[in-house]
Amino acid sequence: MESGSFSPARATQLVTVGNAGRLRAFDIAAGAAEREITVDSAPVWAVAYDPTARFIATANARRHRHPVDPRDRR
Repeated sequence: MESGSFSPARATQLVTVGNAGRLRAFDIAAGAAEREITVDSAPVWAVAYDPTARFIATANARRHRHPVDPRDRR
């Protein structure tokens, strides 16, 4: 894991990213991963929720932005 961020709307939801480009959303109260997304611009160094918790942004040295809607269950 390179970076992690707690949801501002749901304190038990944590998202993490790593060098392999996988974004993972966890429900820490349940102790389980809820979702995994592969980000196409690995390595990913940082992750953050927007203030409304509607989107998750990732960042890397390539300066690409990939907002992700955590409610999207694709």
